[in-house]
Amino acid sequence: MKKIYQILLLTILICSFSIEDKNQINKNENILGEVVNAIENSNFSYFTEQFQKNTLKVNQTIDGKTMLILASIYDKPEMIRFLIQNGAHFDGQCSEGYDAIHYAKINKSYYALAELIVLKA
Repeated sequence: MKKIYQILLLTILICSFSIEDKNQINKNENILGEVVNAIENSNFSYFTEQFQKNTLKVNQTIDGKTMLILASIYDKPEMIRFLIQNGAHFDGQCSEGYDAIHYAKINKSYYALAELIVLKA
């Protein structure tokens, strides 16, 4: 009987850890979706609100990419300027070691690339 309780307790512990991991993954996917949506729609108020609440940090990575990189991918020069003005680092890199300029080039995001070059000069 004692063995059954131990197995049951172990099973419950394992399940609770996997549920927490799933919740964290879903939370990260939700944040990524919200951030990408805000970037695509140039929703500056979303970022202002999130930065003030300390929910998002301007240089944090989401799914391995900084918000500046995401703005470069989606060719949003106004968002790039906004992020830089709020403290985003030009040299922030993704999990693979690439920066926003690299992503602007490979995605043919010419307006974003021009904005990055002008702001970096």
